[in-house]
Amino acid sequence: MCVDDLTHGHFSDYTAGITEAEQQLIVEEVVEFPEALFADRVVVWRRGSMGGWYSLEWGGLSWNTVVPFGNVSGSDDRLEEFTWCGPYRQPYRQ
Repeated sequence: MCVDDLTHGHFSDYTAGITEAEQQLIVEEVVEFPEALFADRVVVWRRGSMGGWYSLEWGGLSWNTVVPFGNVSGSDDRLEEFTWCGPYRQPYRQ
């Protein structure tokens, strides 16, 4: 699934022969993501040619969030973050 020109993600299990129950879980994830995105519960980020997203329900920068602080050493690429309604800034980011 692509989110504008910011990033994309995969919702699948590449294991051959997965069960119908496992297939249903993938379908549920595919449906839940845009619901959360349109409800502003997902932050989409971009830095240079890299991008991703994280859930605000994770508590911002948590162990499973890949958003870095500041600029990468030697890089002028700025971290840009967005919710569906517009630009986002982490409350505790300087």
